[in-house]
Amino acid sequence: MMKMRMFSGLLKKDDEEEPEVEIKEITEIPDDFDMKSEVLEEGQCYRITLNIIRATEIAAMDSNGLSDPFVEVVLHKDLVLKTKVINKTVNPVWNETFTLYIDDRSILAHIHIYDHDLVGSNDRIGYVDLDLASVPPFHKYLTTVDLKSQVDGKEFVGKL
Repeated sequence: MMKMRMFSGLLKKDDEEEPEVEIKEITEIPDDFDMKSEVLEEGQCYRITLNIIRATEIAAMDSNGLSDPFVEVVLHKDLVLKTKVINKTVNPVWNETFTLYIDDRSILAHIHIYDHDLVGSNDRIGYVDLDLASVPPFHKYLTTVDLKSQVDGKEFVGKL
């Protein structure tokens, strides 16, 4: 059974012009690592810092030609991270950073963009799956990806 814990979420400002998802660092934690007297897991643990910077050209889901997007990162059914909602835009900038500890890098980070709706359920815009095992420990990984569409009749729904 995989155990994961999120310990902090911080805001990060970024002046980069390209849309990107950034994994800042994956750090192998020693076996005897202790945080506030709680040992996470025997064996290897990894600290991952995930920065959700921005998206561009996302699909307009509202009648005003815009969306109210937010990002949801699902690492495990018990670990879901969400950004704030950015109202009335198709080029949202979140600049949000999440730091978490995991014991298994072989998992996928399922990253979804939704349009927030006050009434009814949120509209799915697009998603991307990020393989954490493909990022070597102690390295920074920057990427811009085309979102896979979750909108009927649209192939391109934006970049993250």
